[in-house]
Amino acid sequence: MLDKFMKRRNVLIGLGCVPLAGCIGNEKETAEPTEGSDGSTGKTTEESESAGFEITDLTIDDGGPGVGLFLFVGKGGTVTNVGIVDADIKGFRESIVGSLAGQNWGTISNSYATGTVNGSSAITVGGLVGRNRKEGMIKKSYATGSVNGGGGVGGLVGNNQLGTVSKSYASASVYGSSTIGGLVGYNNRGTV
Repeated sequence: MLDKFMKRRNVLIGLGCVPLAGCIGNEKETAEPTEGSDGSTGKTTEESESAGFEITDLTIDDGGPGVGLFLFVGKGGTVTNVGIVDADIKGFRESIVGSLAGQNWGTISNSYATGTVNGSSAITVGGLVGRNRKEGMIKKSYATGSVNGGGGVGGLVGNNQLGTVSKSYASASVYGSSTIGGLVGYNNRGTV
């Protein structure tokens, strides 16, 4: 493990072998912003597939539209075999917050996150993904730790909006004011 830290958009990661990307997938399909709070833009690729990477001590404190290692995974984007250990993720100002991704329209598989995710004024908060959108797929993935938010708070996914969650689990303490679930906070016509 490299002892140097990479810093971008108030994100610190302690492992230099994983490229830090703001967004992946087809951004034209999502129409979501890719500009960071400091004016920088994230690397955009069609896939982020690896043989397996683990990121330790990921710290994010941001109020952007999507908060996580990836702001969002776009339609056609793939994240596979990525682990986040001992995360400390904080979102605010109506953010959509998750350790791995704020929002997902693509496929996330064989991935996990451990640690703390907080978003007391956030729209939705999940241990792995904040909001799993239409055509979004989360499979063979998990989250553990603590998740805290206002409404739409889930151990794995805060809001599953027309997406699919399969063969996944969460073992997290989940706190919120409304729409709280151990696995999914709010399942909005999605499949679990």
